[in-house]
Amino acid sequence: MPPSGVVAGGPSEDREVPLALTPDTPTADIRIGYARCSTLTQELQSQLDAPAKHGIPRDKVLSEKISTRVRVRPQFEAALALARQIKAHAPHCRVIFTVYEMKRLGRDAAELTALADHLTAHGLVLEMLAGPLPGMYDPSGPGRLLFAFLAAMAVISSSPIEQGCDLGGQVKDTVFDLAA
Repeated sequence: MPPSGVVAGGPSEDREVPLALTPDTPTADIRIGYARCSTLTQELQSQLDAPAKHGIPRDKVLSEKISTRVRVRPQFEAALALARQIKAHAPHCRVIFTVYEMKRLGRDAAELTALADHLTAHGLVLEMLAGPLPGMYDPSGPGRLLFAFLAAMAVISSSPIEQGCDLGGQVKDTVFDLAA
């Protein structure tokens, strides 16, 4: 009896037969990019160029100039919606949500945790092109640890900003108290 995957009979008895793909096997990668800077004066072009260097067409990168303090970011939501739609129509494809770096994703632990839950629920993969942890992360697998780390980093990196703002307010109050 021939080994599994080998067709018996005929002149090509040792010919390999392609085995069927399991339903969970990704058949292609589809990337959706997102680029953001916080103010109108900040430069966005480098974030738009980076995905192109990784084979993501410009029309598949949604961008905006909006602060993460604004809770509703229309292009961010549109990029996630597009990624969800593609995944729903092509469930055997790996849909990758690509950003330049992690600080483009959110401002605090709650936002990053919600994003991780969202990506997991919809079977989407996160890719970061730069920053401290470039690479692809599947939040339903080992990448879940990254999302916990991202949440911790968001808390750590926002603390000095908040402390600076608090200190600035204290200095201002002290100056005005001295002037009185």
